[in-house]
Amino acid sequence: MLLKLFEKELSEDFTTEWLHLDIKQGNSKLKPHTLCVVWENVSGAMKGSLQILGSADSKLECVGVTIPIDKPTNKEDCSVYFLTSFIRYIKFKYNKNGTSAGVLSCFLELKQ
Repeated sequence: MLLKLFEKELSEDFTTEWLHLDIKQGNSKLKPHTLCVVWENVSGAMKGSLQILGSADSKLECVGVTIPIDKPTNKEDCSVYFLTSFIRYIKFKYNKNGTSAGVLSCFLELKQ
C-alpha cells in the first residue's frame, strides 16, 4: 500500500511536524517499508536540500539523510529509502537556498 505523506511547494523553507509511522488499517497493522521522495518542475538556483530526520520517540532526532535538490526533476530516478524498525517518527526539513519553484512529494510504502 502506498500512502502520500505530503506535497509541498519548494519556493519556501519548511519543516513538517513529526509524522507517526504506526499505521492501522482495519484489524491489521501495516509497517513502514520504504520512503520515496520525488520532486518536479524545480527552477532557480537549484541548491535546495531536504533533510529526513528520524526518531524513536519524537523527542530525540537524528538526521537520516540530506538530499540535494539540484536538478529540475528526479522522477526518473527518485530517491527511495528503507526504514528501520526503531524509527517510529519521521520529520522533513527543507531549505530552498535559491530555489524559486517546484513541487516535492513524499510517499510511504506500507507492508504487513
